[in-house]
Amino acid sequence: MRLGGLWPLWALVACGDPLPTDSAAPVCADPPQTPGLELPSPSGEGVSAEELPRAQALADALLAQAGVEAVAWREQGADSYVVQTPAATARLVRERDEAGDRVLRWELRGAPLPVDPSGEATLAAELAAGSNPQGTAYPDRGYPLGDPRLAFASAADASFPLLDERVAQLFDSPDAPDLIYLLAPYAAGGMGTHGGASAAQSRAPWILAGPGVLPGAPDVTARSVDIAPTVAWLLGVQPEHGVDGLHGRQADGLMLRWQDGQVRSELLEPCAYGAADHALIVLFDGLSHTELLDGLAAGRLPNFARVAERGAVLQRGAVVGLPSLSLPGHTSVFTGAWQGHHGLLANHFRHRATDVVVPEGELADLVVNAAAARAISDGYLSPDVETLFEAVTRSFPGQTAASVGELTYRGATWSRLLTARTDYATYELADEVSVLEFDRLWDEQGAPKLAAVALYVTDGLGHGEGPHGDGLRSGLVDVDARLGRVLDRYEAAGLLDDTVVVLTADHGMELQDASRVASTHPAIAATGVAVAEDSHGLLWLR
Repeated sequence: MRLGGLWPLWALVACGDPLPTDSAAPVCADPPQTPGLELPSPSGEGVSAEELPRAQALADALLAQAGVEAVAWREQGADSYVVQTPAATARLVRERDEAGDRVLRWELRGAPLPVDPSGEATLAAELAAGSNPQGTAYPDRGYPLGDPRLAFASAADASFPLLDERVAQLFDSPDAPDLIYLLAPYAAGGMGTHGGASAAQSRAPWILAGPGVLPGAPDVTARSVDIAPTVAWLLGVQPEHGVDGLHGRQADGLMLRWQDGQVRSELLEPCAYGAADHALIVLFDGLSHTELLDGLAAGRLPNFARVAERGAVLQRGAVVGLPSLSLPGHTSVFTGAWQGHHGLLANHFRHRATDVVVPEGELADLVVNAAAARAISDGYLSPDVETLFEAVTRSFPGQTAASVGELTYRGATWSRLLTARTDYATYELADEVSVLEFDRLWDEQGAPKLAAVALYVTDGLGHGEGPHGDGLRSGLVDVDARLGRVLDRYEAAGLLDDTVVVLTADHGMELQDASRVASTHPAIAATGVAVAEDSHGLLWLR
């Protein structure tokens, strides 16, 4: 496969057999990744000694409510975090190991909630972890009493993967909340929901296929922030000096200027750097990892299978940030940075410098209002991070980096958001428009170096019908057909074998128990503690 531009000096170090001097074949080499200066810990706000009584009052009131499983805050001036549950108090500490890398460890009692990263990774395991103690049923939505899908996992039976890393990164932001609280997996209300830390809400699917990818079903714990650096590696993006957020240091050889994620080399063939000529990332908003695996196994999704059969289907998917929401989730996929570092903390968050809550409208408004979406990106997406679009365009000048319907598009040379207001009932139409816009991209620009396509009907159906509902499953068949039309453009051009394809999501989705919704707002109000915002478990003290 080709690599754009001139070979850098590090390419003279061959991987595998040495290159004959009379050969014009590309050198098989991996860019070296050299660790550099240790970076100070980011200075998130934290709870001060003076604020501690108010924080504790909120924690006590929230933990007294059924359905609230944990409250956490950062200790001001320290790299430590208090995590309280109704049963115990734990302390999370971030420190340096002997090599100077940042590591996280639980003090006192260990992790306060189950954190098995392999938990609930299949539909059978997800349903087996739950029960229905209140006899909840939704017959009008196709869930009669006794339906095995009516399974609501308790905190003790669920898993909260990578809880330490996800809590710590959130409090790194200068706009970080003072406290966060975590609900039981079933207690947020609605039919299906996300935003929490449980596995079903926090695990996005990740299918990776194309040149340089080892096919199979790897059982690894990956993160959504690993997607961008892995794709960049396969494209042969020119390495940069920047921030290795995973280890808390500067480093050479990074694919992106701020990289919390890592190149998942265990998914790749040796010497896979630059193996692909093109990249396609299709993000299905709110698509349940376990539902996708079940649909593949049942043969309902032939176009997802077209990708899966020639690539790696990660059995544990990719763990997303906290809170597990769309705006930060999309951005993390395309920056390789957690939301505490890229700046878009949640669908709504308090900007401390101006003391305003942004964005002002609903998230769906951003998808159809390019000016509003650009204002959010320009105002709050950190200049310290680099989008995958920016990395591709700096490495391959003149090539097309396209964003179609995607909330992250800084650096894209061709981008389109939707042109009509959408809601759950019309997401299907919106997705159809996106596929038509993708066709328009090819007609205007030819084959893009990088194409990102976001489709949203899976989120709407997951909220309205539940993540495993009949409506979601029939809708996913239609989504599969749209994916097929996108893949057909590459196949017809003879480029599919030269293209790395990623199928993923911004977060998961979990069925909720209407009989056990946590009552948090009255509990907060009863404390008398002034709170600037309560958005998906994020609290800013006044």
